[in-house]
Amino acid sequence: LMENQDDAGCATILHMFAEAHRLGSMATLNRDHSLSIVSLCLDRFRRVELLGKMQRFRDQGEVMCTCAENLLVIGRRKEGEEYFHQARKIGQAHGFISVECTSCLGLGKMAMLDGRTDEGVELLRN
Repeated sequence: LMENQDDAGCATILHMFAEAHRLGSMATLNRDHSLSIVSLCLDRFRRVELLGKMQRFRDQGEVMCTCAENLLVIGRRKEGEEYFHQARKIGQAHGFISVECTSCLGLGKMAMLDGRTDEGVELLRN
């Protein structure tokens, strides 16, 4: 399917697959969906890097947040936290409030669960 596609075509196809898996994960809370999303976005196709090269920064930030959430589900917490931080930087740098807010929500939840209440509250207010 992706063999004869340019970068834009690959990014569009990957976005559709990642979104389908994200919705499946939310509907079923199934770990297999989370593994599929991580594989699609990070391991197999390096979609995050592709979106950055194409300067599709909003999409890149949204994918990073989706991957971060799913990295947490499969127990890769440190990587998930790093993706939330990177997504937040992208949101701030390019003025994408939704990306910044989504990443702050994820980081805030993590801080609260770790007992870092003040930091968590500040992130959740962002």
